[in-house]
Amino acid sequence: MIWLLATMALALELDVEPVLSGGTLELTASDAPPGETVHFVVGLNGTAGGPCPAFLGGACLDVESPIILGSAAANLAGVATLSGVVPESLSAWELDFQAAHGGSTPAVSTAVHTTLLLSAAQAVGQWSGEGADDWAGRSLASAGDMDANGTPDLLIGALWHDGAGVNAGVVYLVHDPTPGPLRSLSAADARFDAEGGHDAAGQAIAGGGDLNGDGFDDLVIAADAEDSAGFNAGAIYFLYGPVTDDVALADADVKALGEAEFDLAGVSVDLVPDVNGDGTSEAFIGARYHDESFDDAGSAYLVHGTGHTGDWSLSWAHAELLGEAAGDWAGIRVASGGDPDGDGTPDLLVGARYEDTAGVDAGAAYLVSGTTTGTVSLADARAKLLGEEAGDRVSAVATAGDVDGDGLDDLLIGQFHEPGDLAAGAAYLVRGPVSGDLDLATADARIDGVPGDNLGYWVDTAGDVNADGFADILVSAPYDATGGVEAGAARLFLGPISGTVPAASAHATWIGNAGDWTGLIVPIGDVDGDGLDDLAIGMAHAGAADQGAVGLILGADL
Repeated sequence: MIWLLATMALALELDVEPVLSGGTLELTASDAPPGETVHFVVGLNGTAGGPCPAFLGGACLDVESPIILGSAAANLAGVATLSGVVPESLSAWELDFQAAHGGSTPAVSTAVHTTLLLSAAQAVGQWSGEGADDWAGRSLASAGDMDANGTPDLLIGALWHDGAGVNAGVVYLVHDPTPGPLRSLSAADARFDAEGGHDAAGQAIAGGGDLNGDGFDDLVIAADAEDSAGFNAGAIYFLYGPVTDDVALADADVKALGEAEFDLAGVSVDLVPDVNGDGTSEAFIGARYHDESFDDAGSAYLVHGTGHTGDWSLSWAHAELLGEAAGDWAGIRVASGGDPDGDGTPDLLVGARYEDTAGVDAGAAYLVSGTTTGTVSLADARAKLLGEEAGDRVSAVATAGDVDGDGLDDLLIGQFHEPGDLAAGAAYLVRGPVSGDLDLATADARIDGVPGDNLGYWVDTAGDVNADGFADILVSAPYDATGGVEAGAARLFLGPISGTVPAASAHATWIGNAGDWTGLIVPIGDVDGDGLDDLAIGMAHAGAADQGAVGLILGADL
């Protein structure tokens, strides 16, 4: 709740409940004279100065071009309440509410600024999982242009789908995703089924890069519990584009195998732009339980895109980045780091959730030169970004793009636990260039969740959704309770940002229904050809039986 005092001599307070599009609007004014009529207004254009209507007896509003929502009489306690459905006229993201009354002692509340919340279930296009407990939308990625028609495609993972066996997993390809009614993923344009039960195919997915240099986009699909190289060693599949029909993962162009049992190779994957000048993208792969340096220290592998074929071991990777200490879980998240130092070569980001430098399980994120080759320790990383305190569990990593417009890419880091704030979580923006050890308490911007949100579980760039020349950022909070217990939320923040930013100040927020575990949100390119980047949002537990669902969000609506 938001409480603000009036600027006039006689205080009038206004309380605004979260405003959900299509939901219930509830405004409460207090400290009004009993029996006085209180008027409630909203503005869509800021608070630079509004009119002074006669019914307010000379008092003036702050909101520009106010829309009168209604009025209510104050009760004996001086409280007036206006309730109803959020009107369709409230179509702007940024809203400013005021309450005012005339009479012998006119008063106007200070304007209360808030943002309109959207239900993730109201996305303009939706796809639902095929079966119970599929968790469709637990992983999402742009597929690039897999049918070579000039429009980006969408890749959707459902890691517990039972089509090829219990919990085998499947990944779906949707060509040219468009607005429309709820559709079953059984009608997806192509599907990639696991080799067998309990593989968890779709645990991590990536697309939009050219691994074999043929000019077509390719896909990377991970099944981190696949057993070919040992129990739960993991496997990562490359599918070379174009792809327009179903492909069983057993028939993939490449199958890269974890080095040893329990490695969970493929727990995270990404495609990195060319780092070695051969014109192809690189595959970046995490294996959180790999034991080469220490027990469960974890590792991350960089595989140069030189047109590999067949089955091979990740021991052949061009670079392996080893966790510093036992139990670090390095590689739980990996991502392209963009180019934060401006040298023209993309760098690499590795999350280590349980790294202990800043305190037990504080976590750390590493920035590593993209030109690294051979087996190296993450202790030799270019930069190490440290959690603020024990238990933070820093691990989510992404390039933010150039958020501040200085020509250098910035970094986005998430920690979802933050025990001192009861799992509120936080996301950090660190501007490039970055080197050495850095306490995330000194980050250029920090986005704060509220207790229980687990904000920062996933982070990503949004591209530039409003085409203003500054990159925008996406932050998830899968346990946000605005829409109910474990409903989850995804938030968009427009660049540039700096300082401490409360989650509630997001430019746009999408909330789930109770139990949906909404939060994963990713950029997918411009699917409708309007020149604006579009987004996809996952609701992994949506549906009565946790089938999962995915929604399409158009940049034009932002």
